[in-house]
Amino acid sequence: MGDIMTCKINADTSDGLKIVSDTSGEIEIQDNGTTRLTVGDTIDIQGTELVLDADADTSMHASTDDQIDFKLGGSDRVVLSTTKIKLNSSGNAELELKAGATDSDNSLKYMNSAGSRRGFISYDTDNEFMFIGVNNAEKMRIQTTGNVLLGKTSESYGTDGWCIKQNGRMHSSVSVSDDNIALDKDGNGNFIYFSTATTQRGQISYDGTNVLYGSSSDYRLKENVDYSFDATTRLKQLKPCRFNWISDDTNTAIDGFLAHEVSDVVANAVYGTKDATKTTTKIVKDKDGAVIEADIEEADWTAGKSSGLYPSDSTWTASESKEEYQTLDPSKLVPLLVKTIQELEARITALES
Repeated sequence: MGDIMTCKINADTSDGLKIVSDTSGEIEIQDNGTTRLTVGDTIDIQGTELVLDADADTSMHASTDDQIDFKLGGSDRVVLSTTKIKLNSSGNAELELKAGATDSDNSLKYMNSAGSRRGFISYDTDNEFMFIGVNNAEKMRIQTTGNVLLGKTSESYGTDGWCIKQNGRMHSSVSVSDDNIALDKDGNGNFIYFSTATTQRGQISYDGTNVLYGSSSDYRLKENVDYSFDATTRLKQLKPCRFNWISDDTNTAIDGFLAHEVSDVVANAVYGTKDATKTTTKIVKDKDGAVIEADIEEADWTAGKSSGLYPSDSTWTASESKEEYQTLDPSKLVPLLVKTIQELEARITALES
């Protein structure tokens, strides 16, 4: 300091509390020769604590170099340093972001050293959905319905990506010649496990060489076991046929059955009812006619197109009846075939005798 002006305040000793100034324009407040506060172009509290309330439990201090601590209720709750922001809470910790307008987005942005945004977590407060970005582009969206979109921004079947619905359903779309789902496993065991409640019903597994498709067959799940039924008579009621699929423009004939004809003989081999239809109401469809969602009011669909919830080229239908096709599990015919062969073998043996 240059020329010094010193003024003692309530000093009981020769070197008590002092206000010191010089021609540089700075003012120092000293206590027993130690500077506690410097006021000039900046205010320097010399690393001590700045108390902000009457009971001295709310304050800020910089006792650690390159770090600011905010104390609330007597404990450090917010810590700012050159590498992090840390929130400490005695209960649940919350970070609240408030938009300045009803149609604004609240966002956490991740920037690179050049100041460019590379990732983000945002919430659209007007249309009520959250979206996450990687490489400065949206990659995931959680809709107000609870549905989750991965790699796409609409539920349209014609758009590549995943749609996982809050009711447990999901679908994936792939526009290139590639696998929709690929499962990789290191070692033996189940790829997929099926159950109802806590009871195992089946699985797709790997035994080290082959993939096995299994459904429940344990004796502990069965009762009224009968080995003496007539298989040959029932087998003769089956009607193997040749046909081509309507969707096959080449009309290539293949071997098979008609599901409803099999259901009269081996009921558990067929799922569904002959000529069944299902009526769905308030349907949103994509441009290709695939159902995106049902039970959606027309006004909500209109608003959803504006917000991006539904594709702009989607359509809404009040009601629609659609055919529900039967399916056939040929493996359920195997017991009948085996029993018939056994019966034939018995008859051949009897004739040979």
